[in-house]
Amino acid sequence: MTPSAKGNSIWLMFDKHSEALLQKLIEDLSKQFNTPSFKPHLTLLPAIEFDENLVDRFSKFTQEIFPIELEVLGINTSNEFYKSIFLEIKKTNQLENIYQRSLEIFKDGKTNSKFEPHISLFYSYHSIEVINKIINDLQTYQFNKILVNKISLVSTEGTPEFWKEIISINL
Repeated sequence: MTPSAKGNSIWLMFDKHSEALLQKLIEDLSKQFNTPSFKPHLTLLPAIEFDENLVDRFSKFTQEIFPIELEVLGINTSNEFYKSIFLEIKKTNQLENIYQRSLEIFKDGKTNSKFEPHISLFYSYHSIEVINKIINDLQTYQFNKILVNKISLVSTEGTPEFWKEIISINL
């Protein structure tokens, strides 16, 4: 069963080539293992409560953000449903600064979680054998650099099929 997410999230989004490659990979895994499909993204900040000023604050927040080249460190796994297989992304000063700024604007500088930049490829609670097989199969893909050129405010209330972009801004 797919766990429900809460609130709104800020997602860093990718250039057309990277997005298409990641989307195909996500969809292929989703179909093969009957798991949720989702739009490829890097969650900058999850679980933001909605208020009447959220879209305005988001628009102002994005004005000082420029395209970012992400460095992929490798493929990794965790026991978290929404992070079962993911691309581990190098945490640069630029990414950390954007994250800290987002915390100040949207969460009064407070958080319960640590910023671990990643791009999920597979949402699941599958066995370690299945996870290891998928990771082995993914070794044929070459993930080096991914360009972030868009940022989105996304309603992530419920399960992935109900998530929707509220506003997206090209960087």
